[in-house]
Amino acid sequence: MSKGEELIEALIHTARLCRTLRSELLLKHGLYAGQDTLLRCLDEEDGRSMGILASHLKVRPPTVTKMVTRMAAQGFIERKTSSTDNRQSHVFITEKGEKAIKKIDKAWRKTERTSLFKVGKKRKKKLAKSFQKITENIQNHQSGNANL
Repeated sequence: MSKGEELIEALIHTARLCRTLRSELLLKHGLYAGQDTLLRCLDEEDGRSMGILASHLKVRPPTVTKMVTRMAAQGFIERKTSSTDNRQSHVFITEKGEKAIKKIDKAWRKTERTSLFKVGKKRKKKLAKSFQKITENIQNHQSGNANL
């Protein structure tokens, strides 16, 4: 295995561990992976349309529909038909959802503290730059702009 392959394996493994830790912390509050991001999105701007949510979360509309249906049943959000266009729905955070935001923030902070414990500021900056470059490379490849 080349050094590059080892790095990618380590990156994937580390990302899974971080996601699992965050998921475990959120599950204690009845939230599943991805629901935290949707609630934070609504906390920034309540009443977003399903299409805008899908775009913001970088998922397909059917995925948002499933998430919204489940979360509405849990009482975190509610969906309302648009007053100007009956074909469009808007999603609003409920009081229960607003209370969950504090728990989400706490879970995210704990994930950060645990994951980056004893990682210095300089190394964090280098990691951020490296992750940004990796992201750009993958996005360029996906859009057909890769020069490999």
